[in-house]
Amino acid sequence: MLAAAGLSDCAQANVCGDDMGLFVLGFVAVVLVGPVFVLLSVAATLDIIGRPTGVRRGVAWTAIVWLIPIAGALFWWSASDRRARSA
Repeated sequence: MLAAAGLSDCAQANVCGDDMGLFVLGFVAVVLVGPVFVLLSVAATLDIIGRPTGVRRGVAWTAIVWLIPIAGALFWWSASDRRARSA
């Protein structure tokens, strides 16, 4: 992975900083987890808009979905499925 990032010379010469591993890990996390978060949040937001939740509840759920990455969308689908089954 370092070679693909153009950092192989740095790694081979052992001149990379001690926190270089954290940088690469953070970069990979953003590249992999970021799109998943955005896609789930957009899908959950569209689902919230499409259901008769009421304005306050819809705004609250939308805030939860966007402020709690990935878990917020999962909370929404869990709660909305429970509510749909009980109705």
